[in-house]
Amino acid sequence: MKKLVLACSFVGLALSFTASAESDFCAVSAVDTPEIPTYVETGEQLITLHEQVTEYIADSEKRLICQKSTASYNAMVDSMHSTADKFNKLLSDYKRSASL
Repeated sequence: MKKLVLACSFVGLALSFTASAESDFCAVSAVDTPEIPTYVETGEQLITLHEQVTEYIADSEKRLICQKSTASYNAMVDSMHSTADKFNKLLSDYKRSASL
């Protein structure tokens, strides 16, 4: 359980933009923004959601490389931060309920 919580806690760190630009990144199709529920009951649900958020952030980082000079850059960054914030709140709530 501690490893799961630790792994999920790093979602916020996934927002770093260190990838190098390559032309094939622009061909990446967009991944839908995951819906973050207000509550999860099982660790399996949390793991699945973590995978969706990680995929979304990785895809967004790749697309950002191609869009840095466009107006959509800031909107995409805001969306990534919002998604990560919602997930981290859900994780915090889950950890709190799991410790009861």
